[in-house]
Amino acid sequence: MKFVRRKNNAGHIIPQQWVFGGICRETKECFITLAIIFSDSWKSYANLQQHGFQHNQVNHKYNFVNPNSGTHTQNVERMCGAAKWGNKKRRGTDRNFLDSYLAEFMWRSKLNNSDPFETILKDIAEFRESLKA
Repeated sequence: MKFVRRKNNAGHIIPQQWVFGGICRETKECFITLAIIFSDSWKSYANLQQHGFQHNQVNHKYNFVNPNSGTHTQNVERMCGAAKWGNKKRRGTDRNFLDSYLAEFMWRSKLNNSDPFETILKDIAEFRESLKA
């Protein structure tokens, strides 16, 4: 996903920050190394298997769900769209803080209907306890 866009694809080239991410369908956590990656058939993803990933693809030119494997990209595309929308609400993202913004976005996406203040206090307490162990 790109976090910049040129107006009408015209004008000077804007430096861009690419983010590649994935979501575990069971736990909703970000994927880890050696996870199975489900993606579309974009040419840049062609070598993922050579880097130790199991890679299942869907070619959107033909269908949105691979009829053989059930592979689809709807979850991650919805999540990326929501992250980009949050970025637009802030009128852009300072590249130095992109990882922090994405971490906050992922944390907030797991809140559901929980109170953010109560949840952050609980998370801080759990983190503090983990440092003692």
